[in-house]
Amino acid sequence: MRSYTRHQLKEDKFAQAITDQVHWTVEHRNTLIIVGAVVLLALIGGGIAWEQMRKRDDRASLAFGEAMRTYTAPIRSAEQPVPPGVTSFASQKERSAAAHKEFLKVSDEFGSTRNGQYAYYLAGVTALEAGDTKKGEEILTKVAGDRNKDLSSLAKFALASLYVAQKKEAEAIRLYKEVIQADANTVPKTTAQLELAAHYEAKDPAEAVKIYEEIQRSEEATRKANAPKETKGQKAPAAPAKTQLEELATAKIQQLKQQGAPR
Repeated sequence: MRSYTRHQLKEDKFAQAITDQVHWTVEHRNTLIIVGAVVLLALIGGGIAWEQMRKRDDRASLAFGEAMRTYTAPIRSAEQPVPPGVTSFASQKERSAAAHKEFLKVSDEFGSTRNGQYAYYLAGVTALEAGDTKKGEEILTKVAGDRNKDLSSLAKFALASLYVAQKKEAEAIRLYKEVIQADANTVPKTTAQLELAAHYEAKDPAEAVKIYEEIQRSEEATRKANAPKETKGQKAPAAPAKTQLEELATAKIQQLKQQGAPR
């Protein structure tokens, strides 16, 4: 709330202002009581609504956590038996099918919460893993249209991988480029660039080289910008080593050029 400057007033003007205020208050007493009651009810209602939202978020978080425990439960095998009482599954497909139902339930019940929204995304992922491609694509397509770029980028990235497997190259490339453009926290630009470059390596090596060169330049610029600065009277700091991503991009460029990609 802003603090207002207090103007210095002469005593007589101040007294007159107080008198006028008292007269106005008496005349409008009923109005003030009504307005005050409305404001109080609004504050109480807002407090109740906020408390309800907090409790709803807490329940959504717990439900999401339970679904995640199912999704990460161990797979039974003869070599590594699961201890009694621990939830386990015979295969990843079986586990994903079970988790899919739980994620859908979380989404249906808490769809307006952050946990509910991410549960819907994971419902799409687990549908694909369980073998229901149509359902998975349907859900992920809806999530891809979300205004939250962190959420939509996850869905687009998953869809792009699906379309690569289905040989739908145009759709996959379009989605990878959209994820690169978004540069979301959940799927950073370079992650999508690496996937797109890997997709291009066999089909269009020259395009793959361009992407790796862009990664290389970006990493080099960041590395140099974060390097210790030379100060007067002190020995110049050693040049920082290349990042792992920079080295990977450099190696890929050399490899592709040796294989005949245009320079």
